[in-house]
Amino acid sequence: MWPMRWSCTFAVVGGLLVAEPRARACPVTPLEWQQQVTQHALAPMVGQRKHTSWIRDQNRNFIDDALERNTGNPRVDVLVDLNDCLTPTTRTALLSPFGHISYVGKLLTFVQLDGVLVSDLPKLAALPQVSMVQQRPVMMPTIDIASRAVEAHKSSTYAGMSAEDQGLTGNGVTIAFIGTGVSDNTYTQLAGKRVAGFDATDPADPGDGTTDPPDTGNHESVMAVIAVGAPVSGQACRASAGAGVLPNCAGIAPGAKYVNVRQCHLVNGNSVCDSFPKAADWVAVNAKKFNIKVVNMSFSSCPDDDGTSAEAQQANYLAGLGLVVVASSSKNPNSNCMPPGMVGDRIVRAPGSAS
Repeated sequence: MWPMRWSCTFAVVGGLLVAEPRARACPVTPLEWQQQVTQHALAPMVGQRKHTSWIRDQNRNFIDDALERNTGNPRVDVLVDLNDCLTPTTRTALLSPFGHISYVGKLLTFVQLDGVLVSDLPKLAALPQVSMVQQRPVMMPTIDIASRAVEAHKSSTYAGMSAEDQGLTGNGVTIAFIGTGVSDNTYTQLAGKRVAGFDATDPADPGDGTTDPPDTGNHESVMAVIAVGAPVSGQACRASAGAGVLPNCAGIAPGAKYVNVRQCHLVNGNSVCDSFPKAADWVAVNAKKFNIKVVNMSFSSCPDDDGTSAEAQQANYLAGLGLVVVASSSKNPNSNCMPPGMVGDRIVRAPGSAS
């Protein structure tokens, strides 16, 4: 069995600093980034614990290659993956000189650091507490290809074999949709389906599930309709050849409900999806409270990944909590994303690269 990765947080209780209960990540979480450096061109690196084999760090300086390809902006937003549990005071003293700490991971030991000077990246990566410096993930919605995985509804061709025939309609299941947000007022199929919501892009969100963030691009709303849409009487659906006709356009699991988690916001009219770490943490922390059994992530980050980036590890710990994780691998070519010489169908992006 793979060794397990732990994270811890600290709280002040009665004037004493005490460690809060630690959360266990997925037992198949690999720990390549916590390997001890035995030899390195820079002598101070020897003996440190770093991510020594990341596919996105070909020159082994523990900095995401995508950050080093950046030529236009002197400052960048990064995720700093730590190899130790730090108190808030120590964490602030260590990292705040490099940039603004905008988020701290709850179940994995990473810190989101904004506005870091590119020239300071080597100094940041050289800190003994840092295992790697990753480009802050910006996700792209992907819904260009869909295929039927199961005969969900009653069918004249597969009589008695559908999920509906077996009494499986999603009753008692809640699906969390992380993405652009869900506008249930736009689709009557979603009326009464929402259990809770959270806007990871809004610092003022109370985090109690009472928010219902609207869709920034109609992406997650469509995904929710496909998955949990209720029957709408009189609305005709397109019928597959020989599969029978479903006249009321129910989704795959019309008995299920959903949680609306937005990690995208509008910037100059464009949907920018850059709050996945915070969104994934919220789902993990609130899964039991809202009976979340499935989490859908129809998006992917830009670079190629081997499953050891922070966002892939977040998908792993969601699976480690017992959730069914549905993630896009998104091999669709995009010249703005791919490293030089890389062919689109040879890459797998996070979080679809997770174990």
